[in-house]
Amino acid sequence: MREIQSTPDKQHESWESVAARWIASHPQETWRRHSDRVNNALLGRWLDTRHGGRLLKTDLFDEAFGDGLLESLAHHSDHVVGIDVARDTARLACSSHSRVHGIQGDVRRLPFADDTFETVVSISTLDHFGRATDIVESLRECRRVLHPGGTLLLTLDNPWNPIVSLRSRLPYRWMHKLGLLPYPVGVTLSPGRLQRRLEDSGFEVQETDAILHVPRALAVLAAQIIDRRSAAGSAERLLEWMARWERLGRWPTRFLSGYYSAARAIKVV
Repeated sequence: MREIQSTPDKQHESWESVAARWIASHPQETWRRHSDRVNNALLGRWLDTRHGGRLLKTDLFDEAFGDGLLESLAHHSDHVVGIDVARDTARLACSSHSRVHGIQGDVRRLPFADDTFETVVSISTLDHFGRATDIVESLRECRRVLHPGGTLLLTLDNPWNPIVSLRSRLPYRWMHKLGLLPYPVGVTLSPGRLQRRLEDSGFEVQETDAILHVPRALAVLAAQIIDRRSAAGSAERLLEWMARWERLGRWPTRFLSGYYSAARAIKVV
């Protein structure tokens, strides 16, 4: 079942513009394959293997411009719903993935009743807002739509990573021109602050981790060169090289090398 609903909120126009550019150019194919693999591995570790209930994904960007996570999520849930602030992104994700029910919407004002979902998956959605209060609002909304005891799986940009910390200090226009930041980024929370905000919002944190350890700037540039040359063999070798970096996730220093911090939490009453 597929549905696209419109929203009158004008602040979504910037993401509509991002979606239009990506639809026209389809950049970063090889990089997105690696990113999807890393995120799917996290889902495999943290999501219940039972096939049941309703699951919400808080954006559809990955699914609109790559394989994304929806096929994996469908193995964990009978009914997968995805939202995105950009109407074209939601529409493209639905056309590529027939098993998703896609709705245009804002995670800060979720268009669902209380206690609707057993699981909410939010992969680098809340780190695109301009204020930390937007993150808190989103966490409260995620809790509201979850059943008691429901699971939230969340990732955010990790400011303990030196590259992420440096990126946040550089002008967005420079990074965008180099192709390293093809879309806007916002504020984020450190792993410790994220855990506290989750607890303040009515969650009990079950597990934390850090993911995506490959040097992102270098990997994105290499992937862009390979994609432009349509070099399939080189793409596979690059993917193997990037996968080796993910072994850093086993090290005690993973919160310094991981590009994203991750948390799995349950709704408490």
